[in-house]
Amino acid sequence: MGIGYEHGPLRWSAVQVQYNHPYMLNGIDRAWIDEALKTAGARRCRRSTTSRRRRSRRAERMID
Repeated sequence: MGIGYEHGPLRWSAVQVQYNHPYMLNGIDRAWIDEALKTAGARRCRRSTTSRRRRSRRAERMID
């Protein structure tokens, strides 16, 4: 054991442990979808006129 863990990304193991019971049922793709929806929802919900320009620039960079 530990062959893949040493070279593999430790972040994914932490994510699996953190979101153990909701996401292990639907697979790791659900985590990607939920993260995307969460970021998009947060961006859409709290869009203020002051930080809209900065936020849109950051969003464009994330899309690229």
